[in-house]
Amino acid sequence: MLLGYDFRFQLYDGMELCRIHHTAAGTFFIFSVVNLANVIFIAKMVPETKGRTLEEIQSTISTSFL
Repeated sequence: MLLGYDFRFQLYDGMELCRIHHTAAGTFFIFSVVNLANVIFIAKMVPETKGRTLEEIQSTISTSFL
């Protein structure tokens, strides 16, 4: 979770540099590519928890990281 906040801060800071060195369209393109990568990462790495008990979720998480 902390990594996500750090990455978003760096992205926000980096967007200022992009806005200075690139056009507005280029800046929004880079921003959209980073957001698309974030959505793909979350879709692949975050397990679905709907309709599952807490014990099932905990066992899935503990076995997937070991």
